Amino acid sequence: MATMEKRLEELGITLPAPLGPSPLAEHATVKRAGDLLFVSGVGPIENGKPAITGRLVRDMKHEDGYAAARLAALNILSMMQKELGSLDQIEEVVGLTGYVACDDDFYDQHMILNGASHLLNDVFGDKGCHVCTAVGVNALPFNVPVIVDAIVRIRP
Repeated sequence: MATMEKRLEELGITLPAPLGPSPLAEHATVKRAGDLLFVSGVGPIENGKPAITGRLVRDMKHEDGYAAARLAALNILSMMQKELGSLDQIEEVVGLTGYVACDDDFYDQHMILNGASHLLNDVFGDKGCHVCTAVGVNALPFNVPVIVDAIVRIRP
């Protein structure tokens, strides 16, 4: 068993089925450029549908937004595993950008994105330390509360 598969098992994490290209969008879900892997923005999707919907804090509490960001990161891991064959190919997580659908007077976007950041740090340890940008927005596709994209450095 690969090292990262063991780590996921130790953490009690089962990755969701990898998301494929959206029939509604004209872009790649994952793109390699040299030793970087770019993963398109993904939300809290399960079984092909949004698992968590709404806005912070009108429709949900911080904990639900955090859970949405964590689920988005699980989808990112699944997409990377599908592309690379193994998460062991990841040298380090470079950066995340997250968009949080929120009320105009909501200022804790960074706390919501911690759902994704904490997961990646737990899974990759020191290699999970990354830069992160959290942006508040009025609305997101499919009424999801969070969309996260990622950049990782991979083995050449």
